Amino acid sequence: MAIPILNLLFRGLAIAGRFLVLIGIGRYLSETELGIYGLFYTSIILAIYFIGLDFYTYNTREIIGREYTERLPLLRDQLVFHLLVYLVAIPLLLPVFYYDVIPFRFIIWFYLILIFEHLSQEFFRIFTALSKSVFANFITFIRSGAWAFVLAIAWIMHIESLINLHTIWIAWFLGSFVSVIISVIYLFKLNLGTIKHNRVNWPWIKKGILISLPFFVSSLCFRLIEHTNRYFIDFFQSKDLVGIFTLFASSANLISVIVFTTIIMVDYPVLYEYYIHRQNEDYLKRKKKFIRKVIYISLAAGILAAVLIHPLLYLIGKHEIYDPHIIVFYILIGANILYNLSLIPHYLLYIKKKDYQIMITTLAGLVVSLILNYLLVLWFAITGAALTMLISFFVILTLKWIIYKRDVVRDETG
Repeated sequence: MAIPILNLLFRGLAIAGRFLVLIGIGRYLSETELGIYGLFYTSIILAIYFIGLDFYTYNTREIIGREYTERLPLLRDQLVFHLLVYLVAIPLLLPVFYYDVIPFRFIIWFYLILIFEHLSQEFFRIFTALSKSVFANFITFIRSGAWAFVLAIAWIMHIESLINLHTIWIAWFLGSFVSVIISVIYLFKLNLGTIKHNRVNWPWIKKGILISLPFFVSSLCFRLIEHTNRYFIDFFQSKDLVGIFTLFASSANLISVIVFTTIIMVDYPVLYEYYIHRQNEDYLKRKKKFIRKVIYISLAAGILAAVLIHPLLYLIGKHEIYDPHIIVFYILIGANILYNLSLIPHYLLYIKKKDYQIMITTLAGLVVSLILNYLLVLWFAITGAALTMLISFFVILTLKWIIYKRDVVRDETG
């Protein structure tokens, strides 16, 4: 019981830190600057998927399936893979600045944050696979929360020279950088083996790329559904509305973060180990609990978010700007609940290695998202963006449950 509580504590502090930044921008800076922050953050999130290529999904299975002292070469080879991808992918991101989606003056901070944010996220996933979920969430707090609390104190003290976007980028970079250093130190204390006399396993990397491809497509589709709406809003509407949507979307995303932190990252490794070791009775019992917890916690978190949004807007102190769009937040609550429910068949299909089925469902959701974003954002602005997310995740949930019932339940019942 202590592990989920500690996970939620560290993750909660990380989220609270991010929220303090959002509240600070909303209170002290303009809606346009909040919009730039939203586009910067969105671009970082999406770029991480391009440079990570979801290779971790392959290595997670490899790590769990190996002896504890045979794991370090896997981590070394994964790092080699990422370094090579950096050389190719990073120059391809220049159009984001060329077309002024993000102001060119932020380009150095963008690349520094991108690299260390990605490395820190990969360490989070590695420690989760190693069943070190508390430490994984601790480094998430360092990466996302600790610097934000320091920045919030400076803003509350009205240190004018620090109330700007440049200061956010500096603090964000330092948080990511420190989290990577701490992760490296901790990793070498775990006795995961040695890389001496172990050359880089290029065939293993090549195999990992091929196996990770459907996961990469699936994850990228999810993130595009979640984040590309900001680009449509920026193109069809304004950066002011991007800022308003970013605040609501980040607030509603609490629901998904709570479910992932308290359930997914704790239960998934256990479920997978039960499955690969053919502990069928334990697997089925844990699976039932997993399904119930995702449903109940998602609904409870949705209710909590609906209650807390008004105190949050009170803290920001700009009711006249946000209140007219409050329906957007309630729609996004529904979208996040549907997303969480889709994770039930998602992870159960993932355990059974139904990788291409997962990819097809998320591709279908992305097609729906792109079409509806083009139409609904043009017609209904940010309300259209929220409705697009709701409908897209409903499509994905429906398709995954159909495949789960057809393939997984049938196999388990004989």
